[in-house]
Amino acid sequence: MSPASEMVPTAAAAFIGGLTEKQMHRLIDDRIVEPPLFAQDGRRCWTKLAGALGSFYFHQTSLSRSAKIDVIHLCTRTLLQSKDVDMVFVLKLESHDPAWPKLFQLKLDTLFVDLGQYVQEAQVRARQLEVAEAAITSDRGIMGGLPVFKGTRVPIAFVLESIDRGFGLDDLREAYPFITAELIEHAKVYVASHPRPVGRPRDDQDAWRAEMLPISTRRVPLPRAS
Repeated sequence: MSPASEMVPTAAAAFIGGLTEKQMHRLIDDRIVEPPLFAQDGRRCWTKLAGALGSFYFHQTSLSRSAKIDVIHLCTRTLLQSKDVDMVFVLKLESHDPAWPKLFQLKLDTLFVDLGQYVQEAQVRARQLEVAEAAITSDRGIMGGLPVFKGTRVPIAFVLESIDRGFGLDDLREAYPFITAELIEHAKVYVASHPRPVGRPRDDQDAWRAEMLPISTRRVPLPRAS
């Protein structure tokens, strides 16, 4: 069984599945997925595979709701009898592995269902998440806990806010010479999978925001024509 340390919070599971957090919660509330694909101990956490199976449930359009639930339950039962269960929970089993067809190409009555596409797409997003989390860190001792690019004190929010205001990579590099297009993509993935808590930011984070944002947002009025 997948160790708890390998489980991810709802936002990360939703990113892996290409879903919303609301859709992930529906998987439990509507009994679409079963333990041990998720755990509830104060808050919900998920195996990465749950994101893939959620993607199948919400994105597959040719099967009925009940058929899709039956497929997910069959996949779960099959998986729990496999020696590769730990690898599959964390989406590390590759499509060329001999166990892949048995686990993801399933026959339900007269139906043949291939879950491979959903698992592979989830694997890509899971790898994107792993790379983003390796490039970005959040530590209460650095910038009040704001996520920053690893090895710096530059919050990713400041860079992404500048992009939203129309600043390009060259503009950003003037303020942050280490910035690359790849780091910007990692920051976008991190934000998508680690949403900020609801509520007012702490005062120290507001102070850091005012101090650190180096790209001016002031508008200088143009001289009037005489």
